[in-house]
Amino acid sequence: MKIVWLVPLVIAPLLLIENLDTKNLITIITAIISFVYFVQKQSMEEDKLELEAFSSFNSRYFKLASKIELILNKDEGNDLTDDEKEILDEYFSLCVEEYFYFKKGRISLEIWRNWAHGISATVRSHELIQNYWNKTVRNKVNYGLTLKEVEKYLK
Repeated sequence: MKIVWLVPLVIAPLLLIENLDTKNLITIITAIISFVYFVQKQSMEEDKLELEAFSSFNSRYFKLASKIELILNKDEGNDLTDDEKEILDEYFSLCVEEYFYFKKGRISLEIWRNWAHGISATVRSHELIQNYWNKTVRNKVNYGLTLKEVEKYLK
């Protein structure tokens, strides 16, 4: 959030006040500059945390991607193996964590929308994955994440 440009707009009218002595003017200007600094610093910290979360989630996803791809190429007539279920459990947990971070305001809507597209595409692309999603995500801590909730953010 770039609000530095507001400082002169707020300070300029103060200079027109006739009965404002120098000491009070300096105090007010210092308070305004401190507030702007705090807001800028807070914004930068939030950006840093978002980047760290984004990097961590993407790294975890890329470690799973090739394994998920193997499941996507699997014949739908077969059942999921225990290893495949573990891979999907890990992926679904990642999805839930991403959603949790989004709902807490730690991930932007733009990033969440991109992830939501991927989640929807992955889950809907294979009947085995969709059935397993419906069976497992409902029965675990999911912070309200459902396929319907994911798809609410698709554009």
